[in-house]
Amino acid sequence: MLEVGGAFHSPLMQSAGEPLQQFLSDLSFERPSRPVVANVTAQPVDDPDTIPQLLVRQLTAPVRWAETMSFLADNDVHQVVELGPGKVLSTLAKRDLRPGETFNLDTLADVEAFQAVSV
Repeated sequence: MLEVGGAFHSPLMQSAGEPLQQFLSDLSFERPSRPVVANVTAQPVDDPDTIPQLLVRQLTAPVRWAETMSFLADNDVHQVVELGPGKVLSTLAKRDLRPGETFNLDTLADVEAFQAVSV
């Protein structure tokens, strides 16, 4: 049994899919400067039209963590950036991937500061 705060990444989140899809349809997505590895496919994605679809799918689909970590390791990824509060994913990545660096960006100010030094 996995202790979690909600039914995230499970069919119990189905009712949140349509509102999220509607919200995302009002946003404009651009091609990322680097591919993003989607947690529902464990594959890179850089198509701006595909990203919102994958975000909606991740509500109900299982996270493919082991496959994602394998993909990153096979592709010589040495930095991990976690966006959002907490350090759960970067801590897991340190254990599974052993990257050279991890960054936790909790706030917009963190993202802006990181962007300023990483360009």
